[in-house]
Parts: sequence; C-alpha cells; structure tokens
Amino acid sequence: MRAHGRGPQGGPVRQEGPQRGQPEGRPEGRHAGPQREQPGGRQAGRQGTQRAGFTLLEVLIALIIASIAIAALMRAGAAGLSATDTASRYEEAVARARSHLEAASHGTRLIPSDNQGSDGGGFRWRVRVARVAATAIQPFGPGLRPPVPVALYQISVWIFWGSGGAVRAVRLDTDQVEAASP
Repeated sequence: MRAHGRGPQGGPVRQEGPQRGQPEGRPEGRHAGPQREQPGGRQAGRQGTQRAGFTLLEVLIALIIASIAIAALMRAGAAGLSATDTASRYEEAVARARSHLEAASHGTRLIPSDNQGSDGGGFRWRVRVARVAATAIQPFGPGLRPPVPVALYQISVWIFWGSGGAVRAVRLDTDQVEAASP
C-alpha cells in the first residue's frame, strides 16, 4: 500500500506500508521477534522480555563497596573518639599536676623530698623537691646589711595514668628561690 501526495516543497511524499510477505503490524529490524498480545493491548516480544534494573552481580558489588566504605567510616569515628578521650585525659592530668605543683610550692617551707600517691580516677602522682643551689645575696638599699642566704629549689610533678595498655604521663617543673635556713 503506497500513498502518493505532494509535500511542502511540492515534491512527492511516499508512505510505505508493510513489505511483501510481512503481515501488517509487525515491526521491521533486527529486534523483530514473535509478537503476542498482552492484556491491555500491549505487545510483548524480545524487547519486552528485557527488564530494567540491576543484575545480582551488580548488587553484590555495590554491597561490597558500601560495606568497605561503612567500615572505613566506623574506624575513623572510633579513632576520633579515642583521640578525644586521650586529649580529655591529658587536660585532666595537667590540671591535677598544676594543683600538686601549687600545693608543693606555696604555703610551706620547701624541704627536699620525693613523695607519690594515688589521685583517684586512675591517676597517680609524684612530687619531687630538690635543692639545686645555695648562695648568699647582698640586699639593696641604704646602709650595710648582712648577706641573706638563699637556696634554689627545683619542684617537679608527674601525673601518670594508663590508656590503651600504655602508661601516659604529664610532667610540670618549676624553680623557686627561698631564704635558706641557717
């Protein structure tokens, strides 16, 4: 069946119908296959049997990649929490060391000693006071005054605690001059 007419340019227009030996309604081309009527007026052929979606292999590969990514994120999160805990313990240890340093250097006369104990919360402490040097200094001002004996003391404070199977420590040091006892 061929229709002839005139197109917009005035030339002939041909509309081709089915080829000889091919029934009407059957598509041509390499994907032409047996057609059967589906409910609702659709036709199913080879093209209709292909489904849109992913194969089982693609889904498994996607799950493996997602699992690896989730494991890496969990490790990074755990490392972040561990680092936060360690920083918090260091901050607490420094506060405790400052407290022991303040107690050792103020309010009482310095005496060379080495003491240790437990602070609770898994922290242990050690305070060492050592006499480093002694001399006599001449006071400033009018008139003659006798020299004053002085001593230089070094005060060291350590705070120890366990973390992840390792022993961690913070150490604070200071030097203090005090009038020496005669």
